[in-house]
Amino acid sequence: MIPAEHAERRHFPGSLIALGVALLGAALLAWGDLHAADDVQPVLLGLLLAEFALGLARPRGALLWGAILGLAVPVAELLALGTGYAHPCPPGRTCDAPTLAGALSTAVLLVPALLGAAGGAWLRRALSRNDAEVGR
Repeated sequence: MIPAEHAERRHFPGSLIALGVALLGAALLAWGDLHAADDVQPVLLGLLLAEFALGLARPRGALLWGAILGLAVPVAELLALGTGYAHPCPPGRTCDAPTLAGALSTAVLLVPALLGAAGGAWLRRALSRNDAEVGR
């Protein structure tokens, strides 16, 4: 049995790795959003899968993972707006200039991000309870 003072240390490296994965995922999602010409579905799918995986791996940090990845796109959009970067425009279309309202509207991605993380955390806890019941 691990003493209580050492139990916290045992989870720290895994949480630090999960934080690194979340930050890397956030950077990839932001890059994908800023370089997508028209389709946002791949970014949303990547967001959901990453959140679910992080919630499954580290359920205690599900809210943090949801916030980090869910805010990646809005922060990237605000930075792009501040620097004057415009999304690529598909050939044959005219695209509107980026606006503050458009950038802030991407904050809605927090909802699927938090739902994905909560779903992963829920599954992990459900599997853990099931394993405990089978082991009795």
